[in-house]
Amino acid sequence: MECNYDIPCENILCRGFDQGYLGNFCGSNITCLNEMGVVFQDQYVGRLRQIYSEPQYTGLLIGGADQKAAGIPGAEVGKPAMDKSGPCDQMVLCVHPKYGSKAATGVGEAFYDLFFSKYVTKVNESMVV
Repeated sequence: MECNYDIPCENILCRGFDQGYLGNFCGSNITCLNEMGVVFQDQYVGRLRQIYSEPQYTGLLIGGADQKAAGIPGAEVGKPAMDKSGPCDQMVLCVHPKYGSKAATGVGEAFYDLFFSKYVTKVNESMVV
């Protein structure tokens, strides 16, 4: 199972990380930064999904999970609010949801819904709790 990062915090500090691979292409335009991230994810994880079938490879597209959990309007798992930042107050180092935050719970639920739920059965469900 593999995924890329969800929609990151896009404050002034975190934009420096984006510029590491985008240069100044997007400047401070959040929509552009998010679109470039989604394109990269689709080219990387999306392409691997086409090459390798499940269960050998399972690529998850979780973009929007942290935004949805944080209550950002219009965000859904797999359909982020492209003109909005990830929830900066719930992130560590711009891209990692803080332990115990709504964003972390949202990402965990996306992992479960899109991947782990396929492997939980009545026989092993008590191990998940």
